[in-house]
Amino acid sequence: MQSSINLNNKKMKKMKFKAPKLKRIKRDMNDRILAGVCSGIAHTYNFNPLWLRLLFVLSTIYFFPWVVFIYLVAAILIPKNNFVFEYIK
Repeated sequence: MQSSINLNNKKMKKMKFKAPKLKRIKRDMNDRILAGVCSGIAHTYNFNPLWLRLLFVLSTIYFFPWVVFIYLVAAILIPKNNFVFEYIK
């Protein structure tokens, strides 16, 4: 019984586990309306920022102080995206 436990421990030591790569949320300065929080979250998880903005507006109607507070905290804590895209005219 104990030898199988030791064998499993040896196998576990030989295996190298890699943590999944986490996506970093950054505020999008190119496609922003206020601070770029909704746009940054939407672009990180690959969906249209319009849906997140609509969700934000609807939730602001019902939970005004909390949603505004969370948005302001997110605008302070989430870093800006340093990449600036200039449109070609």
